[in-house]
Amino acid sequence: RELMNGLEFTRLNSLAQAELARYRESYHPSSAEEQKFYDEHSDRWMEAKFKAIYVSFQNEPAHAAQALTAEEAAREAALKSAAAQASTDAQKRTEAEAKARAEEIIKQLSGGADFAKLAAEYSDDKASAAKGGDFGTAGKYSPYPEVLKKALFALKPGQVSEAVRQPNGYYILRLESFSKQPLSEVQSTIAQELARDHFNDWVKSIEARYNIDIVDP
Repeated sequence: RELMNGLEFTRLNSLAQAELARYRESYHPSSAEEQKFYDEHSDRWMEAKFKAIYVSFQNEPAHAAQALTAEEAAREAALKSAAAQASTDAQKRTEAEAKARAEEIIKQLSGGADFAKLAAEYSDDKASAAKGGDFGTAGKYSPYPEVLKKALFALKPGQVSEAVRQPNGYYILRLESFSKQPLSEVQSTIAQELARDHFNDWVKSIEARYNIDIVDP
């Protein structure tokens, strides 16, 4: 009897899993649904083209030993090249010295200095310094640290940020322009999100049909 009950449970569980998979794979959002989602969440697809000057410093051992979550590590990886390419002299710079240097650069920029020239001269991110500080684009959901994205998206084109602190240096950001990713670039992301929401709603509708009473805990 116990064997039969076990087999029956296995059979029912397999059927349930098969039905879940069938329903999950059977739904494909229409082009109209994707367009509607794209229009209703237009803020999500905004990208900022920007330049940056990176002023690095040698971190304190206590900070360096701090453990990072997987998400934090992923965000730090977006800036890893800058720290890796900083010169040996820059790595010996204290945080106070780096902050003072960043503030002096901002002062020069406020006086009309050319951002690209200062980036080429002072930025410790050698890859972007060679391109006048060009860092490409960043979206609100890009894997950059939130504090950097917040500072960047608070700017207007042509504006320069205050020095934004990160674990190994300060960033001075200049917003070049805003643009919106076309639907074709984010269509697969939208389709996956619509499919997930559709599946979750279906599961919730099934759960709502039944009330489970535990007679003997």
